[in-house]
Formats: sequence, C-alpha cells, structure tokens
Amino acid sequence: ELEPQLHPDVIGGWWFPEDASVDSRRLTCSLRAACVAAGVHMMFGHETGAKALELSNGKCTGIHLNNGSILSAKAIIIANGAWMRELLPIPITPHKGQSYSLRMPPNQPPILSRVLFAQDTYIVPKADGRIIVGATVEPGSFDPNVTPQGMMHCMSNACALVPSLADLPLEEMWSGLRPTTPDKEPILGKTSFDNLFLAGGYWRNGVLLAPKTGQLLADLVNDDLSEEDELLLETFSWDRFTRKEGG
Repeated sequence: ELEPQLHPDVIGGWWFPEDASVDSRRLTCSLRAACVAAGVHMMFGHETGAKALELSNGKCTGIHLNNGSILSAKAIIIANGAWMRELLPIPITPHKGQSYSLRMPPNQPPILSRVLFAQDTYIVPKADGRIIVGATVEPGSFDPNVTPQGMMHCMSNACALVPSLADLPLEEMWSGLRPTTPDKEPILGKTSFDNLFLAGGYWRNGVLLAPKTGQLLADLVNDDLSEEDELLLETFSWDRFTRKEGG
C-alpha cells in the first residue's frame, strides 16, 4: 500500500519512517563553499596529491606531493579513502561500486516516495526527480570504468523489485571506490606519530558518518574530546589490527 509499484512477489518489508537520504554531490559543493568562506586553502589535481610522508622522531615532519613540493603542519589527517595504504600500512582495500540514475518525466507522479533496500540493490528517489540505483560490490578493484556486466547487475535487480523502472530514461552511470577494512568498520583517530591522525575505511557509509567524523577528529586534534568520544575513537583505532588487545 505504501509503495504500490513494488513487484507483486514482494510480500513485505521493514518501514523506517525517519529514514532519509542525502545528495552527496550537493553536500560536497556546500562543504567546499563553507571551507572557502572560512579561508581554507584548497588544492586540486593529481600534481598536488600526497605521494609520501616524512616520518621521524615520532612525528610526521612533511608531506611529499606529486609535484615535488613538501608541506608541513602541526597536525595532519590522512583521509585519502581507498588509497590510504599508499601512505601508511593500513589494511584498507577498494571495493568498487557501480551505480546509475534514472529521471522521472516532468509532471508525472513519482514511482517511489521512499528509499528501498533489498538484498542486492538500493533505490533512492530524490527530490529533483532523479532515482539513484546501486550498486555492485567488486572487492580489490581500482578500475574506475563502468561495465555492461555491472550495469546489468544493478538494472536487473532494481527492475525485479520495481518493474516500472524499466520504462524510465537513463540519465547517468558512474563508479566509485569504497575504502574497506577487514571488519568493514572505519579507522579513526591517533597513530603512533604524535601529529598524524586517520579518518577512513567507511565501507558504504562515508557520507553518513562524515559529520560525526569531522567533529571527532576536530576535537581530537584540539585536545577537546569528551570521555564518550574517547571511547568511540578507541573502538575504531588502527591498533585493533596491529595488537591483540587493540580496539
């Protein structure tokens, strides 16, 4: 009754009235605008990517960039997603995900009004008329390409759940790399170097955990953590993979 476009074979599900979705692209644009307004200096492009860390005497004393320059800072946060292990021996691997979007025709009632999660697919209707469908899970792949096999997987599963999706125009296809740890939980907080901190390994929940992560790392760097947040960071610390009693 809530979603009449579901396939008749769907006999039930769990409804979470407070469930919502966020547009990660618009959120990123808003974050960038806020950073610029706050005076943050931002660098883009491969040439300004971090190539190596200079580590000595228990500190990170420099960040070597691809263009040959070296940066230094009082506090450094490593948050380069699936590529974190290129800078430190962190157990993070990429899990590629392919997705696509459909577009509801104008002046037509929406097919869906709620986010749907099934075993092998999710379908997310957006306020602007787009419908986001995903996603494959391809462990260990840095390949950024969208493939026919990946799209067929997503499309067949989504249309089996909501058959009327098959008649909507295809708008866009893309892929991304999920930074994934062995236990699929993030790695946050301190390292063995005094001024070097970590934020990564979110699996499929990066944008959802971003606000709390920002608050945790900011408080950690500024030595202003609450006892509750200290315990939270201990749970997700890097050392849970390096020593038996860690984490």
